[in-house]
Amino acid sequence: MEPGTLLRRILLIIMFLRVSASSSAAVTVNGSARLSCNKPCSGEVKCVYAKGSEILVIKCKQGSCVEGDAFKNRTELTFSEDGCCLQLNNIQYSDDGMYIFSCDKSELCRKSLDVLAPVPVHAAVGENVTIPCYAHTNKIIADRDIMYRCEKDGELVVALQQGNVLYGPGFDVSRVSVSLDKYKHGDLSLTISNVQPSDAGTYRCTHRHEEPVQPEAFTLTITS
Repeated sequence: MEPGTLLRRILLIIMFLRVSASSSAAVTVNGSARLSCNKPCSGEVKCVYAKGSEILVIKCKQGSCVEGDAFKNRTELTFSEDGCCLQLNNIQYSDDGMYIFSCDKSELCRKSLDVLAPVPVHAAVGENVTIPCYAHTNKIIADRDIMYRCEKDGELVVALQQGNVLYGPGFDVSRVSVSLDKYKHGDLSLTISNVQPSDAGTYRCTHRHEEPVQPEAFTLTITS
């Protein structure tokens, strides 16, 4: 293998792992999310939603807080020695984006929030179910270069990287499958065999460098 090819593959793997470990907070519509900023501030703490222009989420000073109109009655900012934490409730699809925390107008940190509108999928215990999802993929990509990851409620279900398949707790080769050949045609569908009650949850799959597939998420409901 040429040195350049090996280096490229190593960099791709590192980027995949890094992005997977530090991915944005993801939540479904109407759910709740907590965005933590672990930097202390003794002055005015302000959080704005930044997508095009900046919109006030909430600002607090000396125990007194003011919410922005677009986030009225949906937020709470709590404080500790380590920093602050924004609780965002009744999340709307348009809440998706970047949140910037500042202390007396000096930026503290940025947190990204992904808001998902999952497609419902139903299956009975013991059945096999295929969760259909699609993406624009490289038709002639080598199997060893395919990078794919699927999670349930933020926990690994299955991942493909460097030609290897990794499984999360409760899933293995006998229960989870993804077709490498179909991947090259844009079909990233996930098949789960012998569905169990513990398989219920919200599934989200990505490929390459955390690029989403369509639809972005599914909520699997298990019936007896």
